[in-house]
Amino acid sequence: MEVGEASCLVECKHWQEPVDFSPIAKFKVRVDRRPPAALGLMFSVKGFTEPALREAYAQPLRNVLLWHGRDVSLALRGGMRAALGAKWRKAVEEAQVDYELKAEDLR
Repeated sequence: MEVGEASCLVECKHWQEPVDFSPIAKFKVRVDRRPPAALGLMFSVKGFTEPALREAYAQPLRNVLLWHGRDVSLALRGGMRAALGAKWRKAVEEAQVDYELKAEDLR
């Protein structure tokens, strides 16, 4: 998937429970095999478990952004390019790999 200038590897989880860290770690390995400029976007309708998020911050998840269900809804309404830009800015500026988008991020 390409969003503007960004090339993204995407994985979606439509599970009944939040995603734990194991699928995130496996996805990170796939992203790490790509050129350094590639971004990994993991979407989860039910979000991520607290232990998964703690582990995501303990492990360096360079170039992987975690998207919650609300992020997807906002991105569909406000534009994927703007949503990706907002999430990437938070990742770079504040090291937030799971930043949850707000409507004002897409204005």
